Amino acid sequence: MVGNVAQWLRPTLQVVHQAGAPNTHTVALAEYRELLAEYRRQLDAQRQQIEALQTIIQTLSETQGPRYDLRGAQFAGGFAETVEGDQIGGS
Repeated sequence: MVGNVAQWLRPTLQVVHQAGAPNTHTVALAEYRELLAEYRRQLDAQRQQIEALQTIIQTLSETQGPRYDLRGAQFAGGFAETVEGDQIGGS
C-alpha cells in the first residue's frame, strides 16, 4: 500500500513543483496530511475488524466442542471415522 502512495504522490509533487506555485510546501504538506488522515481511518477500521474477529474466534473456541470424537475410531482408507459395524481383522 505504501508503494501505491509513493507512485501517486511523486507525480503530484512534481506537478506542483513545476508549476512554481508560491505555496508549494503548503500544498505538499496538505496532501501529506490528507493521506495520513486517510491511513489513520483505515488503520482504525482494520483494528476494529481484527478485534471483532478475535472476539468471534474466542467465543467459538469456548463454546464449540471438538468436531470429531475419535474415541473408538478405526482408520480405513486414510480417513479416521467411527465405524458403526463389526471390525474386520486387527484387535
